[in-house]
Formats: sequence, structure tokens, C-alpha cells
Amino acid sequence: MITPKELYKTLSADFKTEEKFYFADRGEGMMQGWEKSSGRIFLVNKKTKEAWELITANGNFSFWDASAVEIASAINLPYKSQRNAVELHAPYHFGINEFEDGVAYVSWTLQPDGRYYADEDGFGMEDDDEINFYAFIDTQANILIPFQSMDDSLKTRYREQAVAISRNREEVPYVCLSPEMTIPVSENTNMAAHKDKLLRIIYGMMFQFGSQARNAFKHEEYKGRLGIFTAFNPTPEHYLSMTIMGNASESEDGKYDITIVTALFKEGEEPQGCCTKMGTFNTAEIEDIMSIEDNAQMILDDFIESVEMIYSGNLPKQ
Repeated sequence: MITPKELYKTLSADFKTEEKFYFADRGEGMMQGWEKSSGRIFLVNKKTKEAWELITANGNFSFWDASAVEIASAINLPYKSQRNAVELHAPYHFGINEFEDGVAYVSWTLQPDGRYYADEDGFGMEDDDEINFYAFIDTQANILIPFQSMDDSLKTRYREQAVAISRNREEVPYVCLSPEMTIPVSENTNMAAHKDKLLRIIYGMMFQFGSQARNAFKHEEYKGRLGIFTAFNPTPEHYLSMTIMGNASESEDGKYDITIVTALFKEGEEPQGCCTKMGTFNTAEIEDIMSIEDNAQMILDDFIESVEMIYSGNLPKQ
């Protein structure tokens, strides 16, 4: 695979003439690039002299996998936009906005307004509403806040979180703030009443985890460790979380030990939690396991039981 440095060298040769590519300034030494012949889209960092292909010639995500998308946010979308979201397809608008404090939001049109389909006389127009997903990225093309629906208020709050994450990615996690994908902290001892929403969130996590396994060969960081983290409460200072984690097996080459970790985080206190081992699998097996809907119910049952143990103080010794 071509490295970010090598890709930058190719693109930078065209900065002045723009014979093969278009470039648009995005602030803080960043640019968005388009290849004229194919429509491929790039993020360019002029300060570090690196570049990343984000969208391929056929309109698919190149650098990112499904862990870049809040899949649970797509489940109730109209069919066409849902398929674009889960298949990581960007046939319409895809744009990087201005960088500020090292982060920028990216807009991805899943479904255009019905007028998109009309000819110059207005024939062919459909009733579709425009549907967009948004994400926040840093100057290294890392997803800080995954793609999902956002209104202006949510964008503002997510921008603050994205800046905090970009400054300390090891310590500051992404915490979902969307009401459709979270549960109030006051309901943490009543999780069984929210099974439908929890199943949607968990199945989204499974889809993301399977995508990580499928794309492990593309990402150096996936070779020894896979992981999808979700906070179920929209409060970064106090939340229940689940992590589907895969660590490279010490005894079986090419396989991962898969564990489900449930934890309660409160600012200023030690996290409490417990884990359940699922087994040891290769990447193909992980994809299969994470595609089985019945396994979402199994994970949910384990999660509810783990939450009850956390709040009752009856945590097993790990």
C-alpha cells in the first residue's frame, strides 16, 4: 500500500498546475483534493507532507472502515441512505470543512434532495429529503467523532469533544451525545426496559467490529488489537460503557482473543467493571460471528447481567 508520504509526493507535484487534481484550502495547512479523471477524494496535510485517500474512484470509503460510522444511527434511515451508510458508499456530496484547533467536520450526503434527480425541465424529481451524516476528524485523517446525524447544537458539542480527544486520544474517549443512541444515567438500573434501543446499539457495534476484522490488513494498529467502545449515557463525566475487544492470541497465530467488557465510569472515581470471554477466532470467523443477529441478544443479556452486578456490588474477581 502507498504510504501517506508517498501519496503526498504524488499530489504535491500537481499543486501549482492542477492538471490532474483540484485542491481546496481547508485551513491550518490542510487541503481537500479531488482527482479530475476519477473523482477520488484526498485529505492533504502540507505541514507534515502527508496525504490520505478518503474516497475511491467508485465512491467507496478507502482509508476508513465501518468503525468510522455510528451504524446504530443508520438502522432506521430510508433504504437507499441506509445502504450507503452501512456499505460506506459516497456517490453524492462528500466534503471536508475548515480546520479549527486541529479538527474539522466532514459532511457526507447519504441521500440527496429529490430535486437532484430532476432534469432541466423539472421532470424526474422525487420526494426524497436530503439526509447527511457528519463526523469530526483530525489532521491525520483519524475519526474523532464517527459519522452520524447531527443538528447544529450537536455539532457544537461534538466539536468541543473532538478537540479534547485530539489533544489526548489515549485518555479521552468518544462519548455519544445523541439521544437516539443513548440512555439517561437515571435509567442505568433499569436497562432491561430499553432492550430495543440497546439491541440496535449492540448490533451496530458488532457490525463495526466485524468491519475492523475485515480491514485488519490495512491498518497497522489492528494487527495486534481490535476494539469498539460505546458509552451508553450521553454524559462524559458519568457513563456505562461496553467494549468489544480483540487482543492477538499468544497461543494461536493470526487469531484474536475476543472479550466483552462492561464498565461504569464516574469522574474522580476508579472505574468498575467485569468482562466475559467469547473465545479465540481468526478475522474471517470474527466477521461471521459478528454478523449473526442472535449474538446481539446474547451480548445484551450478558451486558444487563453485568450492569446488575456492578450496581449491586457483586462483581466477580477477574
